[in-house]
Amino acid sequence: MRTNQENTGTASFAKRAASMVLQVVTFSLQGERYAVPIAQVQEVILCQDIARSFEMPDDIVGIYNLRGTIIPIIDLRRRLNVGGTPPEQQQILVCRLLTGVVGFIVDEVHQVMKIPRSDIKQPPQTITTRAREQIIGIAAIDGRLMTIIDIAAGDRSANETATDHVATATAATTFNATSHDKGQP
Repeated sequence: MRTNQENTGTASFAKRAASMVLQVVTFSLQGERYAVPIAQVQEVILCQDIARSFEMPDDIVGIYNLRGTIIPIIDLRRRLNVGGTPPEQQQILVCRLLTGVVGFIVDEVHQVMKIPRSDIKQPPQTITTRAREQIIGIAAIDGRLMTIIDIAAGDRSANETATDHVATATAATTFNATSHDKGQP
């Protein structure tokens, strides 16, 4: 039978070991590999049924009804300034941010993996300040570089703008539906 001291030591080791790795969800954009911490990801869904709305910033492509909750959908290609043509079928990373739940369109979600923190390197100093704020680090996985981004820190003002636009679009939709029900144009 283990003593409390042994159990505390085992729990302490497990906690240290967990802090030595970063668990991420990997995805691709234009053939490049990226990852976000799994703690930021709520789920992955197919990219379909996105409603276009008015007066949205360039990277916000519309809104989506996620089981009764209206969320903004952001094109991560535009947000990260990645060019190229997207594939016909894309996926949405639904992420929990301080401002609410937001969906990010990506080309393809690959897997969940653990990356040793010792394998994560700082980005080069030549990367712009705005981009550096979004990058947790860069890791070499299977001989290829993978950029690990903090999707919540990426552009807090843009994420707040996205949730503000959803609130406005939802209010407008509710107003229009109420006006229509009362026989008003």
